[in-house]
Amino acid sequence: STNPANGAAGVAISSSINATFSESMQTSTINTNTFTVSNSNGTVSYSGTTATFVPSSNLSDSTTYTARITTGVKDSAGNALAADYTWSFSTVDTTLPIIIATNPVNEATGVAITSAIAVTFSEAMQLSTINTNTFTISDGKDNISGTVSYSDTTATFIPSNNLFDSTTYTAIITTGARDLSGNAMASDYTWSFTTVDTTLPTVISASPAKGATGVAINSIITATFSETMQPSTMNTHTFLVSDGSGKISGTVSYHGTTATFTSTSNLSDSTTYTARITTGVRDLAGNAMASDYTWGFTTGDFIAPAVSSTSPVNGATGVAMNSAIAATFSEAMQSLTINTNTFTVSDVRGKIGGTVSNSGTTAVYTPSGSLSDSTTYTARINTG
Repeated sequence: STNPANGAAGVAISSSINATFSESMQTSTINTNTFTVSNSNGTVSYSGTTATFVPSSNLSDSTTYTARITTGVKDSAGNALAADYTWSFSTVDTTLPIIIATNPVNEATGVAITSAIAVTFSEAMQLSTINTNTFTISDGKDNISGTVSYSDTTATFIPSNNLFDSTTYTAIITTGARDLSGNAMASDYTWSFTTVDTTLPTVISASPAKGATGVAINSIITATFSETMQPSTMNTHTFLVSDGSGKISGTVSYHGTTATFTSTSNLSDSTTYTARITTGVRDLAGNAMASDYTWGFTTGDFIAPAVSSTSPVNGATGVAMNSAIAATFSEAMQSLTINTNTFTVSDVRGKIGGTVSNSGTTAVYTPSGSLSDSTTYTARINTG
């Protein structure tokens, strides 16, 4: 007899194949050379009067197989079969897939918030049925966003963002997932795990960049972190900027994942500054950076000065004849460039005589004598 019987249909793909002899056989003659199954590798064993072929993997669905016992098999007296014995059968996959492993395992604790979630099936599945509809992760309120990939027999869910700290998540594989024969699992598969944030934050970018030169003196200094940080830890004690002589004054703000240091006044020209983020900054789980983050940059003043105010103001009338004429700049100027060549006052006849002085950010033109009555004057600060 054989099992499956000759001509059998609907044979389970997980079946082994048996042949029972009329008498005891020599065990050494029962092997993969004398007992073969078409298009299948496997192992052969013998017990009593029955030889068994166990395929290395499940048989294919909806496939006709031919088994053969050759005349190489011998009974105890050395007699061989009169001829090869062959029989055929057809398979059908009725085996329901199951989950054989998950990562994290069910009820795991201390799971890293950067973890991907994976599940391994007992057999190959239809790729099109493995997606975010059939593989979901919930934080107890909503399903979290992410992407699902599938390779070999393993499906992997990669969250769009880090998981939350100290949170229990529930993962579900639904019966919408199907094996290659269209078989679904007997029921949804559910497991859960709890996270803990042990990932140390890092500074992933800074502006100005490390080693930058020619940095504008009105620049703000920023540091962007690898994750959201506690805003209360972002301050002038943990975000410091120095010019070599000491710390400079400023304010620190925090938004998104970026901390910003705004100097109280413009930075000095042609000066090397060092910025430092200390380990006093913390992420939302209280993790500090592994060490202080430090970077340096050098400034260059490329901001054009401007006249911010004048006295008298432009278009003024009734100006006293003994008035001095003053112009205030947006920043300190080179005194040598503030003179009667660069600061002139004229009437309709031409330039009038006078002297120019400079103090702080204000230049003053003092006429040599009183101005003329009822006369329009034009004052000019040129690009010198």
